[in-house]
Amino acid sequence: RMLVSPQEILDAQHYDSDELPFVTRLTLGAEAFLRNAGAYREQNDLTPAVIHLIVGFWLDNRDSNYTEYVKIGDFPLGLQALITSLQYSAEDVIV
Repeated sequence: RMLVSPQEILDAQHYDSDELPFVTRLTLGAEAFLRNAGAYREQNDLTPAVIHLIVGFWLDNRDSNYTEYVKIGDFPLGLQALITSLQYSAEDVIV
């Protein structure tokens, strides 16, 4: 079960339904990213928001060459801080 539905993200980002397969893959990727980073907290209300932000960031920058970032693929500092917050939060803490 996905924590955030791809349709929810599609609607929030104002993309057409033909983007649903791509948004689904990005959503699964964002969840996997958070799991691998030790930051996936299913019971924490911040987790769905971070998934939305990660997918939104990837969608906004999919055509970019990332020249404005120091390293390719770096998340903005605010998003990095949210991921770090999840990494250090207890599983049962609900925001």
